[in-house]
Amino acid sequence: MNVVQLSGAGILAVGLWTFFDKQWLVGILSSRQEFVNVFVVLMYSLIGIGGFVILVTFTVGCCATVSRSRPCLMLVCISC
Repeated sequence: MNVVQLSGAGILAVGLWTFFDKQWLVGILSSRQEFVNVFVVLMYSLIGIGGFVILVTFTVGCCATVSRSRPCLMLVCISC
């Protein structure tokens, strides 16, 4: 795994953690409904962005290896 994939996995992990353990944060933020709405949007955004980063970096790495494309291989090597 390269640095970009690890950062995507970290973002995805934080998003999933907040998704599965959101009750304590919702309890803290329950006094203001707009904070709860922002929290929910942020939680789903983290999950989407993290998953997207992992998917793109994995796809570029696999395609670079299979096609032996020099620019794609350089991109994968630079992101490490």
